[in-house]
Amino acid sequence: MARKVYFSFHYADVWRVNQIRNSWLTQGGEANTFYDGSLWEESRMKGDAAIKRLINLGLTGTGVTAVLIGQHTAKRKYVLYEIEMSLKRNN
Repeated sequence: MARKVYFSFHYADVWRVNQIRNSWLTQGGEANTFYDGSLWEESRMKGDAAIKRLINLGLTGTGVTAVLIGQHTAKRKYVLYEIEMSLKRNN
């Protein structure tokens, strides 16, 4: 049974995420839910609560959270929130 994965990463490292996504697609997988930067920008302009709602929506139905660690990932404002919410969901 396939599992839905939530990716936590610094947007500056999006090219790494795209490598993972593209390798999955070349193996016959489906990319059902990859949020693009415009969704994050829109939520960011609406404030913290909107970003947390977007994160929670992204975590819905996931069974795994993959934190892609780059040089600045730990400094991201919402990485700890993503990890905490993932743990609450037993990801």
